[in-house]
Order: sequence, then structure tokens, then C-alpha cells
Amino acid sequence: MARIPSSKAMLAFVTTAQSLNITHAAETLNLTQGAISRQLSNFEQELGVTLFHRQARGLALTSAGRQLLPEISQALQRIQHSIDQLATNHRRIRLKAPSCVTYWLMPKLADFHGRHPSLEVELTSTTKHDVNFLTEQFDAAICFGHRSISQGTDRHWLLDEVLTPMCTPDIAKTLDSANLLQSLTEHTWLHANQEHADWQLWLAGTG
Repeated sequence: MARIPSSKAMLAFVTTAQSLNITHAAETLNLTQGAISRQLSNFEQELGVTLFHRQARGLALTSAGRQLLPEISQALQRIQHSIDQLATNHRRIRLKAPSCVTYWLMPKLADFHGRHPSLEVELTSTTKHDVNFLTEQFDAAICFGHRSISQGTDRHWLLDEVLTPMCTPDIAKTLDSANLLQSLTEHTWLHANQEHADWQLWLAGTG
């Protein structure tokens, strides 16, 4: 198996082949004409084929050069695309949060962006209050959970949620202010969650 040429040599070939002008290729790659010529010559020697016809009026691709150009050009484009995607993902934080905390969260995200303008937060609002990082493509998530859950390097308590009983004025008139808790138990309650308890807000991350 032939050794794969250096990326610099392949880039020099593609840039020169696209313009058929060594001077233009040198300016594009910020190199000297001599450096481009040497890279092309070395590239041809490694491959054992002639890629350019060097004519008095300029360069022309040989049949081997015409065959190789689209292959190497596409390969370099795929590499560049992968690098760009990696760099973009590195600057992006994919955050999942319950829709009920959006009003509280949005000003904080704006403040975060002001302090870290190079980072992009991609927010996904959901009615779910949990996350599974093994099956969901998120870097962090805001979840509801009991404060008794121990905090770790990937879990940070944000705040307690305190629920206040609400009722109609007619029901309020029937409550015994002297024994309010007992009086409340005599009515049917509608709870915000199945556990019938206040929850706490957590920030979880992938570590």
C-alpha cells in the first residue's frame, strides 16, 4: 500500500489544479512560489505520476491529474467539514429544561451569553422533568428532584420550589384560621406532581 502524502502536498495540488497558476496558489496558501513548486514535485515523485504539463503558457492537468483532483478535493472538504462540525459542537452547549422554568431561565441565559459570547446555548424546552444522557443528545439539563439526592461533580442544586395553596374565595371563607392545616386537609387537593410534594430544581451535566 502506497504511503498517504502529506495534507500540505495535497492542499498545494488542489489549490494549484483549480487555478492552474502557481503564483495564485502561493498567494492563496500564503507560501512562496518555490515552496509550492517543491511540494508539487515531491507529490508527483511520491505518486510516481506526472500531474501537470508544464508549458510555456502555463500549467495544464494531465489525465492522472484530472482523475485525482475531484477525489482529493472531496476528501479535503470532508475533513474540513468534520473539523468545522467538531469546533462548532465544542462551542455549543445543548441544554434541556422544563418549559415551566423558561421565564426564570431566559434572563440567566442572556447574562451567560454576555459573559461568554463564544459559547452558544442550544435550549430545548420540554414538558419532561428528567434526562437520560445515554439516550438523549444533551450536554446539560435542568431537572426536578428531591434535595435529599446527593450533589456530585455532575449535579448542582439550583433552588427550592415552594408551592402555595390556592383556592376560591368561597372555599377560603370556610377555612378555620385558628387551625388552618387541619382545615385544609378536609378539602381535595390538586398537586403539581404525583409525589404530592414540593420539588427542587437541579442542574445536571454529562461531566
